[in-house]
Amino acid sequence: MKRAETVAKKLIVPSEALVISDLLGVLQHPIRLMMVCELLDGEVCAGDLTDRFGTTKGNISQHLTLLLQHGILERESRATKNFYRIADPRVALLLRVLKENFCPHGPTPSTKANSVKSRPAVKPKSTKPKE
Repeated sequence: MKRAETVAKKLIVPSEALVISDLLGVLQHPIRLMMVCELLDGEVCAGDLTDRFGTTKGNISQHLTLLLQHGILERESRATKNFYRIADPRVALLLRVLKENFCPHGPTPSTKANSVKSRPAVKPKSTKPKE
């Protein structure tokens, strides 16, 4: 195989990059990221999310709507309650990998066997002005 062909197979094409960056853009908000992580273990009722995050129903509803619009979550109505779950297993896989490698409280049980132990913590960039 030629080097150019090998390199081309490793690159993300523009259409793929757009889909991935859109997904990451939606998940960049801490509440949305935490909400989707809550769903790694299964579906959750919207009211439970409000209680878990200590915010308003309206705020949770706005975040859920955005996650639904982008196909990250799906909703099922039962009686008077709405239950949410992760719509795409690739999103669940991505979040498990992130959780395993970046969350100090440890990985979820299903990913513990694949843990990468030598990863350094990501440190935020300093906001101090340069002198």
